[in-house]
Amino acid sequence: MLINYSFQTLRQSLIFIVVFLQTLQKLVECLPERPQMVGFMVDFESAMWKALGEVFPRVWCEGVRVSPHTSRVAENTRARAANSL
Repeated sequence: MLINYSFQTLRQSLIFIVVFLQTLQKLVECLPERPQMVGFMVDFESAMWKALGEVFPRVWCEGVRVSPHTSRVAENTRARAANSL
């Protein structure tokens, strides 16, 4: 079951990367000139971080990275805190 979960997660991540990448590339194509980006503030979506790095390779990204593991840790922490009340 763990292997299936990991494969499914990887597949979904790759799909999101492709979607974000195509969207960003199309956005840049529609602009009259290539934007002079300095950086991005992006939270939660690692696929967006990767797509931004592909379209704007010299631009920094900053924000909160959340993975399925850190999400589960946060959920477990909240559940333990609620149970301790």
